[in-house]
Amino acid sequence: MNVPPYSREQVNVRYTLYTRKEHEGTTVGAQDVKQLVNTSFSPYKKTKILIHGFLDTNTVTWMLEMTRAFLLHDDLNVVAVDWSGGSRALYTQATANTRLVGLEVAHLIRRLQDLAGLKPQDVHIIGHSLGAHTAGYAGERVSGLGRITGLDPAEPFFQHLSASVRLDPTDAMFVDVIHTDTNSILAFGYGLRQPVGHLDFYPNDGGEQPGCETIARVPLTAMTDGNNLLEGLDAAQKDLVACRHYRAPKLFTDAILSTCPYMAFQCESYTALPGRKYLSLS
Repeated sequence: MNVPPYSREQVNVRYTLYTRKEHEGTTVGAQDVKQLVNTSFSPYKKTKILIHGFLDTNTVTWMLEMTRAFLLHDDLNVVAVDWSGGSRALYTQATANTRLVGLEVAHLIRRLQDLAGLKPQDVHIIGHSLGAHTAGYAGERVSGLGRITGLDPAEPFFQHLSASVRLDPTDAMFVDVIHTDTNSILAFGYGLRQPVGHLDFYPNDGGEQPGCETIARVPLTAMTDGNNLLEGLDAAQKDLVACRHYRAPKLFTDAILSTCPYMAFQCESYTALPGRKYLSLS
């Protein structure tokens, strides 16, 4: 199914910039990118752009926690993309809206390049679910984009389709992907199994994730995740309905500050793309 995306006004993409000087963030609309130049944004620092997925906003707990981890780890620009005007729709429509959001993010990078001298190779886009493919749409329109990280890219309407309509290795100089929910959508799996990056990581074979097999984890998540009860409840809700799908951003965030590095080993793809290698986390 292929429907046109919503209008730019209806999707209403907004960006919230976080830096070590602006912990609360400064929010601007997609058509007001120039205002970011008058904030603590610095083109001489690495820039991380975070993109949420279906039904979420840029206040989803994983984005807030990842932002805090990045700024604790290094002096960066972190931009949280809010496209809730397009993500909170029927899945078919939200999928179509990712194409427009990708254009907006590409426009953001090019405007900051023109206005402030931002170097595309210093930009790292991190997207979860539909946000991963959105990052791909942005990357194919920005020459020399440094890196894209796909966090359990969405399966429905993307798996085994042309590279032009999903995240793929040509979208940035380096594309890495974490797959944590590779069961078929018929078995309530939301992430794709197909390798789509330069490096694809499959923690626990990309399927069942420890703790996700029981709802007993949900109350613990509400008490331990995030900085307050509201963030904890948001994370608990995600654990309840899509625990494996949201494990990818948790693993990535943990790896930013962890003193215990994850180990990976190279192995043959069990999904049988002949000669294709992927990396598996265990």
